Amino acid sequence: MADFNPAEFKPTPEIIERFNAGRALIKAKPTMIDSVLAKLSPAAHAPAKKFLDLVLSDEEDLNKFRSAFLEIREETPEEVRNELRSHRSELIFKLGFAYVKTSVARVFGMSSVA
Repeated sequence: MADFNPAEFKPTPEIIERFNAGRALIKAKPTMIDSVLAKLSPAAHAPAKKFLDLVLSDEEDLNKFRSAFLEIREETPEEVRNELRSHRSELIFKLGFAYVKTSVARVFGMSSVA
């Protein structure tokens, strides 16, 4: 997806609604993703926590959210990013994002969806 520019992506109202619903679900039941987090190596816990904190934040500005996400992704070693990517589908499914996972991946400039 080399020609995709995340800065130009405009999420649909459905994508925003599903993301906000997933965010609310994690806030209401923070232990629901413990089973996914438990599978991570020690090296993956710090970036996973940063991603989770970002999702749980009250940030509504998509550009600020995207920038923070990309910053976390860039500071995470490739090996750890690959590990996190391997668990992404399970987490997306738990949060109810399965229908829009390709679009969510595009929001954040991910080249592939696990």
